[in-house]
Amino acid sequence: MHRVTKRITYATAVAIALLATVVCLCLTGYIRVYGIRSGYAYLSREERARIVFSRNKLRDLDRTLDRVHREKKILCVNGAELRATLASKPKALVYLFTEGCTSSNCLPLSTIGAYAHKIGAEPYYVAIDLMPGLLRRTEPILSIDYTHYGTKWHDSFYEAFVKDLTGRSTNEEHFSLVLFERGRIVRTFTTEELLQ
Repeated sequence: MHRVTKRITYATAVAIALLATVVCLCLTGYIRVYGIRSGYAYLSREERARIVFSRNKLRDLDRTLDRVHREKKILCVNGAELRATLASKPKALVYLFTEGCTSSNCLPLSTIGAYAHKIGAEPYYVAIDLMPGLLRRTEPILSIDYTHYGTKWHDSFYEAFVKDLTGRSTNEEHFSLVLFERGRIVRTFTTEELLQ
């Protein structure tokens, strides 16, 4: 009996030590786990310099996005300001996407752009989180301004952004595409529905 207790104690100590090591590596940035906290924390100093936060001062989306894109940067916006700037657009399609997603539910930006142009809409690509791969994109990229929502926690700022953009909760409905006409939501849908 004493031997079994000793083995259990040893196994527990090893498990705790491994867990503590993983937590320390995550906190120091040696292990990067996206989707829990904002990816901004994982960007290098040079990459962070290429992130532009609108700070709720976005007035002309296309001009600002064009300038930021020419400078090879990413523009971070909040949901309410994005929706407000879309009010002047006859038709706009917003695609909420995750960089690096390989699921069949994650369509290439070119596919979304082709669909948007087919229906006469201007495409806007909103990365759900900041990742280094976004800085290599050839399309103008928007991302969520997590600082506006006062949290680093991915699920919290994503939920708040979607609520600001659409007035809907991600708990109520799942979608990755939002079609606007003059700032009014015409339709929310998934990439699966787009392919049908």
